[in-house]
Amino acid sequence: MIRKGKPAETLGRKTIGPSLFVWQPVTEEVLGISMGKSERNLSAFFLFFANAQTPENSVWPLIKIKVFYIKLLKISIGTGGILMGKCVKSLAGLVIFSCGKTAYGQWNTSLEYWENAFLDIKVHLSFIAATIIILNYKLIKNLYQKAYFDELTAAKNRVKFKKEIEKLDLENKPALGMMLNIDNFKNINYVYGHSAGDYVLKTIVKRLQEVFGKKSVYRFSGDEFFILHEDTGEEHVELKANKVMEELKKPLDLMGTKIRLFGSIGICSMNNKTKDVSEFLHRANVAMYKAKKSGKGRFVVADDQMVEEFRKYSRLEQEFLRYLQNKELFPYYQPKVELESEEIIGVEALARWVHPLEGFISPAVFVPIAEKNGVVSELDFLIAESAIMALKKWIKTGIVSMDFKLSFNISVKTLEEINVYTRIEQLLKKYEVSGENIQVEITESVFINDIEKVINNMSLLKENLGISIALDDFTAGHSSLKELGKLGIDTLKFDRSLLQIVKENANRGQKIYSTLVHLSNDMGYISVAEGIEEASESEFLKKEGVKYAQGYYFGKPMPEELLISVLDKKYDEK
Repeated sequence: MIRKGKPAETLGRKTIGPSLFVWQPVTEEVLGISMGKSERNLSAFFLFFANAQTPENSVWPLIKIKVFYIKLLKISIGTGGILMGKCVKSLAGLVIFSCGKTAYGQWNTSLEYWENAFLDIKVHLSFIAATIIILNYKLIKNLYQKAYFDELTAAKNRVKFKKEIEKLDLENKPALGMMLNIDNFKNINYVYGHSAGDYVLKTIVKRLQEVFGKKSVYRFSGDEFFILHEDTGEEHVELKANKVMEELKKPLDLMGTKIRLFGSIGICSMNNKTKDVSEFLHRANVAMYKAKKSGKGRFVVADDQMVEEFRKYSRLEQEFLRYLQNKELFPYYQPKVELESEEIIGVEALARWVHPLEGFISPAVFVPIAEKNGVVSELDFLIAESAIMALKKWIKTGIVSMDFKLSFNISVKTLEEINVYTRIEQLLKKYEVSGENIQVEITESVFINDIEKVINNMSLLKENLGISIALDDFTAGHSSLKELGKLGIDTLKFDRSLLQIVKENANRGQKIYSTLVHLSNDMGYISVAEGIEEASESEFLKKEGVKYAQGYYFGKPMPEELLISVLDKKYDEK
């Protein structure tokens, strides 16, 4: 071999150029193919024949080899094996090099030798070509399988779906799609393990394929499947959806336990009016989530109004997250009063969002968005910090008394995810506010979660910081007298629903309310009535011994500026 930087070597009667690295581009131009490092033997061979002075027409073996060699490459590359094509070039170069060298390591320049050797070379190259073509076929088949089929279930995947749907004649044959999501599938993985989950997924595909055929069933991801078939009219939609439900509900033996599956299905038709595949999938997906939200184990057919509402919700969701990040959500304050005097003794800070275009957005809308996106704790402490900062200002300026109480809500999610005690302690130190002025409100849903963690947090807040604890919406959920003692609750806030019972059945309702108030007082809790909207309700509560209340009758939730004017007015009246 000729190495870079060494003198030229003489082969036959003529010298090959000073370096193979110099001549290689020339070789590439002659052959019409690119040459790699592993092909330099072949390159040297071609260069030799191009330069050696041998009998007339001695270059014809080169031409034949070159033509066959290029054909070989075209066959190899044509079957999809570009990498294999490079392999052929390298192997072919090695074969020619081994055939062309003499025992002394020099190139054989005999025309007669090359005429005989050409047949052997051709056999070698043919064998290489056949081997590569077989390998390429297997490689292409494997790549095709990986590209268009799900590895676990062997069902067609999302990529295959998009390719196939583009070929449909929607003008004459509208398509009907069903987006299927298995309800609570993650519980199977948690309880039985991922191997069991894989078995369930394969069983689902098998059952669906038995009903709708292999061509119609796709697995998009995780526990999400899609069934595509011809739209035969709305009257058959319910029949097909129920058929899917029936297949899912068939008992499935899982590690000795019989389980039944349920799914949520979103149905959408696609015809020549449908804009594109993305819109088709989007509509089916929206309907599926609507079905899941409606109680699971159901199906919903997509319509324009539903899709528009979903788009509006999605826009609102993104805007909420941006407002939260920019700290553009603010607390509104609802007064708490002492019933006998109707004096404001504290306020509850409530999260509020005033949208520049949509106006007032209800917490019933944006709190679930916060929960869905895992930012409830950020919302809780944004309101808490704003309220504590405002309280410091009110006390400093003398707008409120030193024993004025500020309460704010801490959600169950926040109690589970972060160290509430540490965060509140930091805020009190930052704004130099006493824990005696703070009340943390929790809801009854704490009783169905990690109660021990809640108890620990509440205990630290009370004992170390002097913060009082209120149970909000009492009687509306899951609380029990046994658990109340564990949490160290100071205040019970009776839910508005109790007053509704009094309205519907005065005699019975009053007895229930009276019994609960007396029980609360006997156990040492402070009773606060919520949702007071009328003077008659206030009078009834006074008679029953309720000391404190809040509701629209005493004041709606209001921004800080309005609250200050209300507090100033009350102060002037004194």
